[in-house]
Amino acid sequence: SYRNVIVMVGTNDMKNKINDAQIKDVYREYKTKICLIRKFNKKCRIFVCPVLPTESHDINRRINIFNSYLFNDLALSNLNVTMIKGFGNFLDKRTNLLRSDLSKHDNLHINGYGIRLLVRLLK
Repeated sequence: SYRNVIVMVGTNDMKNKINDAQIKDVYREYKTKICLIRKFNKKCRIFVCPVLPTESHDINRRINIFNSYLFNDLALSNLNVTMIKGFGNFLDKRTNLLRSDLSKHDNLHINGYGIRLLVRLLK
């Protein structure tokens, strides 16, 4: 049994050309996994990180839909999860995209600087 579980998934799912209904399906799968974590680790603290922005407006639109499910359903459920706040710290205020200094060369995932920022948000 674990004391703390941090869940951070979804970026790769959102990069695929999926429609809005498929985003909800991905969310349902995600929620099922959270339910399983809770079932087998009743006392652990579950921290959920929203999907972070990318350097693509199209992908970010899907991410925003997915994250709205996290905040409007999962966070309010009886699964007792803690949502990690601070999504805005990853955004370039001019472009509303992932800050280039936090991005790996794939323009999708965060680099070492981004990971350090995320760790600070977890503390």
